[in-house]
Parts: sequence; structure tokens; C-alpha cells
Amino acid sequence: MESALAAINTAHNQVSSDISLAQASADQKIVQSKRAVEIETLKAQAEVEPLKMMAAQLADLKAQGPTRRPISGT
Repeated sequence: MESALAAINTAHNQVSSDISLAQASADQKIVQSKRAVEIETLKAQAEVEPLKMMAAQLADLKAQGPTRRPISGT
């Protein structure tokens, strides 16, 4: 009887250990995924920023309206 209880206890401890390891692994993957999303978000923002600046410059030029350019060559 005692050996059966010891075997059950050992099995329970092993399952608990396996669950803890799986949870720790899952938590680590979640953290890594969040970091990857943050990195990709920053990359996307860095790529978009020059386009936003160019769009603002184009909007400024459009707001100024057409300008006369001097005729060259005369």
C-alpha cells in the first residue's frame, strides 16, 4: 500500500513538474512574441516616418499653390 501511494505521489510530482515547465516555456514564448511585435512595430514606424514627412512637405507645397518659375535661356 505504501509503495502504491509513493508511486502515485511520484507520478503527481512529475506531472506537476511537467506542467510547471510547460507553463514557463509558454510564458517565455509569449514574452518573445510581444518583443517581436514591438520590434516590428518600431520598424514599421521608422519606415513610415519619412513618408509622413514627405506627405507634409507635399501638402505644404500644394497649399502654397502654383509658383511662377523664371524662364531660363533668354
